[in-house]
Amino acid sequence: NVKIDSGGIRDIEFLVQCLQRVYGGAEPWLRSGGTLFSLQKLHDKLHISGKEFHDLTSAYEFLRQVEHRLQLQQGQQTHRLPAGAAELRILQRSMEGYAPGESAESDLEKTVRRRMAAVAEIYQRIIYQQQTRSLRDAADVEFQLRSTPEPTTADQSNQQILERLASDAPWLYQIASRQGLVPQTRKNLFRFLSSAFTSSERYAAVLRHPEAVSRALALFETSDYLTDILIRHPEEIATLSELGETSSRVGSGYLFQGPFAKDRGGDPVFAYLGASQAPYVFTNHCERPQQPPRMPSRQLFLLPVSLKGLQ
Repeated sequence: NVKIDSGGIRDIEFLVQCLQRVYGGAEPWLRSGGTLFSLQKLHDKLHISGKEFHDLTSAYEFLRQVEHRLQLQQGQQTHRLPAGAAELRILQRSMEGYAPGESAESDLEKTVRRRMAAVAEIYQRIIYQQQTRSLRDAADVEFQLRSTPEPTTADQSNQQILERLASDAPWLYQIASRQGLVPQTRKNLFRFLSSAFTSSERYAAVLRHPEAVSRALALFETSDYLTDILIRHPEEIATLSELGETSSRVGSGYLFQGPFAKDRGGDPVFAYLGASQAPYVFTNHCERPQQPPRMPSRQLFLLPVSLKGLQ
């Protein structure tokens, strides 16, 4: 996927936005729209090297050309290279003359992988440099990369998230822009999406399971503890897709309706914890967790326990 896989279009755009936030406070000139224009400014101010500027710029132009020809060829909004050899040959012929530095005989799939690998290497190196600099100069740093937006910029960050979803995933955009969401649900939803945007792998995992994001709204409203798990591990959204569709009854009322219910009437929270692959601190009835999760009094208090220990 030339857009959301590692080293794709989104990684280049995200890297530019991160560097603008790092240096844009002291250098307002860097605050500009347009990825290629912003890359030029970052290079002019020596925030990226000449080779990094060349590799990122050429890769962005190349991947955009691939994206456009994919969509023209298939007549729909798609970003994934075709699997068939015939379709790949057609796409490669359409790219002749539009791939700077590449010969007409170059294998298109190998070229795409090579370009994206170069971007991924730059992305990881620069992001790591910014993170280590933040730790080393914590007293003086103006910006520190975070997985969740700062409270003072929440509204602006949420709008940027909506703009990206409108382009990449209209179905998720409809969920995130829904007017009827209660404030707690909306807040946790955008915390989750912000965390998903911190890497292309997490982002792709969320895009693959839009129906699970809709199911997660119930968790975002009722459980800060499970919400924090999903925020730390956005890829865990796939677990919600595996849960059953029947409702589950806890006590005298429903904890969740329908989407979170486990087949044969099991408890939905334990069903999620049992199916999840995220690292939890497991306990049994004789132990207490070192730091019990803080939850509102109206919520049902449930400790994550080893399901095997209950058998």
